[in-house]
Amino acid sequence: MIDEIGVVTGLTLTPANVSEREATGDVIGSIKDCLLGDKGYLGVEFKQEMKAEGIEMITPVRANMADPIPRKTRRVINAKRRLIETVIGQLAGQFAIEKCWARDLWHLSNRIARKLLSHTLGIFANFKQGKSQRDWLQQANVIGC
Repeated sequence: MIDEIGVVTGLTLTPANVSEREATGDVIGSIKDCLLGDKGYLGVEFKQEMKAEGIEMITPVRANMADPIPRKTRRVINAKRRLIETVIGQLAGQFAIEKCWARDLWHLSNRIARKLLSHTLGIFANFKQGKSQRDWLQQANVIGC
């Protein structure tokens, strides 16, 4: 889970054989109103469960589905989805978050925490250097500007 500028605000680790839907309750916490999800969160039953929690789950639509969201709103949502994908790409590419060969849960959580802290500090360093908000996620240019 990230905030509106790309800082990671929450995560849950699950085994590879567990559906990400099952871990949603751990991540959402006190969120109300709207939550963006990927196509893994499609499904009427799941959306109804989220609605009962006070959350409207907004997901992309498949090609054969009618889009209930107006075009202008969909553009804003797609911009936020690009931000999410950028953060995921940075964590996977620059911070190699998918490659944590830890032998126990403590070391795994410690390595992931360090990588998330590094990502957050990169955003903060760009902020402190006076860069515009759209450049805060430029992790490669933090040192040496």
